[in-house]
Amino acid sequence: MDDHGGSRADLADAARAVNQAVRVTAVDDAAQARATALLREAHELLATSVHDGPHCQVGFDLDRPFDAEAAPHQFFPYSPVIGPLNPVAPPVRLEIRPDKSVRGTMVLGEQYCGPPWNITHGGVVALVFDELLGVAGIAGAGGGFTGRLIVHYRKPTPVLEPVELHAWIERIEGRKLIVHGEMRHDDQITAEAEGLFIQVGGPLREDVRAPATAATPAATPGGDRDPAPVTGTTTDRATDETDGTDGTDGTDHGPTDRSADGPADGTPVDVQENSG
Repeated sequence: MDDHGGSRADLADAARAVNQAVRVTAVDDAAQARATALLREAHELLATSVHDGPHCQVGFDLDRPFDAEAAPHQFFPYSPVIGPLNPVAPPVRLEIRPDKSVRGTMVLGEQYCGPPWNITHGGVVALVFDELLGVAGIAGAGGGFTGRLIVHYRKPTPVLEPVELHAWIERIEGRKLIVHGEMRHDDQITAEAEGLFIQVGGPLREDVRAPATAATPAATPGGDRDPAPVTGTTTDRATDETDGTDGTDGTDHGPTDRSADGPADGTPVDVQENSG
C-alpha cells in the first residue's frame, strides 16, 4: 500500500471538500440525512484497514529518508497545516527560498472562522505559525522542537482571501533557534510570531540529515529587527534535557544536529490569552 500515492491525495481532497461543504450547507433535512448515510458508508469502507501507528507527519513508513531539500508539503505530507494527504489541512502552501527563508500563501475556508465573522480563529493562526516557523527552522538550521511560540495579533486575518506568509531565522544560540514570522493581507501585517525551537535528542533519529550550514541573522531578512512587545497569545513550554526528551509539545520540526552546543532554557509553562 502506497501511503503517498495519487489516489490518497484525491481521497484527502474529497474529504477536505466535504468538510467545507458541511460547514456551509443549507440543504434540507432529507439531503442532510442522505449525505450522512453516504459519509457513514465511506467511513465503514475506509475503516476496514487502518495503519495502527506510530503516526508521523512524514507518513506511515518511519524509515523513509527525510529530504530537507524537498518542498515542505513533500517532507510533511501528513501535516495538519501543509499536508496534502491530511484532510484536516487547508492546506497551506509554503516554499523555501534560496536565502533559506520561507514564503507561502493560504486561503482558509469557512470552517476555520472565529468571531465575529469572516475572520480566522486565533488558534488557527497560532497553528499555522507553529508550522511556518518550524519549516523555516528546518530550512535554515535543520529544525527542532517547539519550545515557545508567541503570537502578536495586529489586525484580523481574513478567511476566503489570500494571506501571505513569511518566516526566517533571526538568530541561533547554541541549540536554540529563534524564528520570526509574519502574516500579511493586502500588504498589511495581520499577525506576527516569534518561536523558540530547540535542537535536542529524545525521539529524533540517529541518522539526522540536517543542512551542513545554518542561516545566520546577517543572511536572513529581518534579522536585525527588535522583537515586538509581548502581546497576544504566548505559549511557553518548559524544557528539560535531563531525560533526553525536552518537555516541549512533541512537535518534531525536522531532523536536528545534536552536536550543537548550549543547553535549552528552563522556562515554566505559561499560556496567556489577550482577546483585545
